[in-house]
Amino acid sequence: MTGLIEMKVTGIDEMIADMKRLRMELQKELRKAIREAAKKIAAIAREKFIANYEQHSGEGAKSIGVKVGVNEDGDIYALITAGGGKAFYMPFLCLGTKKIKAKPYLRPAIDENRERFIHDVEKALKTAIDKELRGG
Repeated sequence: MTGLIEMKVTGIDEMIADMKRLRMELQKELRKAIREAAKKIAAIAREKFIANYEQHSGEGAKSIGVKVGVNEDGDIYALITAGGGKAFYMPFLCLGTKKIKAKPYLRPAIDENRERFIHDVEKALKTAIDKELRGG
């Protein structure tokens, strides 16, 4: 006899399934965290818009919103949008034209809250990971 040791490993399929489930759950939580953090920035942009324009119908402020998606590489992203429909003029007010002086509200809201956004997403993701590690 040459001293061979035979070993049987079980549970690999279950472990792989658990890892896939964990990945999907964390992606779902990351998407949710990004959406919530982006909503906070959109709310600040809305406040800045209202402060910049004393006379407004409310359509512009209502048009500021968040869209969350996944790109072709699988990266989750958030878009903070303004305009569309009756509020088609929002980019003109934000960026200005030859006849309208720019009064930015989106870029300042994003720039002033970048660290808060990152902190909020990190905190939510850490909470989700801790929850999953404790057995969900």
